[in-house]
Amino acid sequence: MLKTFATKHQYLQSWNLQRSGSLLCEHYMSTTGGKEVMVQSFPVFIQTAVVADVGYKKLLFQVNSVDVDGVRFSPNMAIVCGVSDDNLHLSRIDAIFLSDSLPVFVCCKLEQQVF
Repeated sequence: MLKTFATKHQYLQSWNLQRSGSLLCEHYMSTTGGKEVMVQSFPVFIQTAVVADVGYKKLLFQVNSVDVDGVRFSPNMAIVCGVSDDNLHLSRIDAIFLSDSLPVFVCCKLEQQVF
């Protein structure tokens, strides 16, 4: 009973936020620290991942962390990338870059463990 009520309440909150348009459409982002790095200095697997998202660029700005809508993401942090059959799909952030003022995350998929 309580789970049903909580779920319905979350749907109502989501609908209200979406209807207002202001909170879900505008994203606040800030970064901490970083440096400009040459893409060719990375291991090949990172170069391949970066090229797939940002194209062939020689330099990228690598940041220490990025805050998106109040959530801080940093290297070595585990994030949920999906859910199927009540199983979480987790990845570890290896690096964060900025490309055209948008964050690009290079992640390593983590092996699924049984709980």
